[in-house]
Amino acid sequence: MFSQSSREIDSISNSMCEYLKQIDIKKETNRQKIAFEKISLYEKHLYPYLRKTFKTRTKEAENIEQKINFRLQRNCSEFRYLTNKIEKPNEKFSEINEKPKSTISKKEIEEFKVQKNFYYFEKPTDTIKAYVVMCDGKWENLLPDKTFCKMEYKWISENEYELVFIESNNEFMSDFSAKGDKYVHKVLSKENGFYNISITTEKQNNFTKFKMYY
Repeated sequence: MFSQSSREIDSISNSMCEYLKQIDIKKETNRQKIAFEKISLYEKHLYPYLRKTFKTRTKEAENIEQKINFRLQRNCSEFRYLTNKIEKPNEKFSEINEKPKSTISKKEIEEFKVQKNFYYFEKPTDTIKAYVVMCDGKWENLLPDKTFCKMEYKWISENEYELVFIESNNEFMSDFSAKGDKYVHKVLSKENGFYNISITTEKQNNFTKFKMYY
């Protein structure tokens, strides 16, 4: 549960995103310059807010900083660009700048729709599976650390379904998503043992691709 309201946290993250848009961070390719802009972003927008709100550096202040960071990752493509340029991105989840096309056949998508149990890997070095159960409009993640994430889903086109976040006791997922947040999954293709899936949100123009095994 946020100590500050979800609206207040999103307000701060939105102002930080606007700053990155104004300096046109996506045109910057120099890693050192990008790292400097991240420091500048925090010094101008985040740290003054934390000092004003908490006076001193506390665990609660660190938690709010983490929540704002995660919300930026979700809602701000400029921040995702900045982060990916500084840190090595997760190789299990690849970024795509244009909406990917689906080549899956009608038969294959029907097979996907009746399949209830899936799994994926969260990190490049993972050997432990994160499980997904899709059934009767409910999506539930069973994660490697024994936490869960619950969402609702509905099909919005022949090969796309929309997920709506409900709740999670996973630290990252509960900070990354707020109740009612929406994600669109597009089933791109069926391969030997897995489906290629793309993800986007209502606030992103880029897409993330990953493998969902069955």
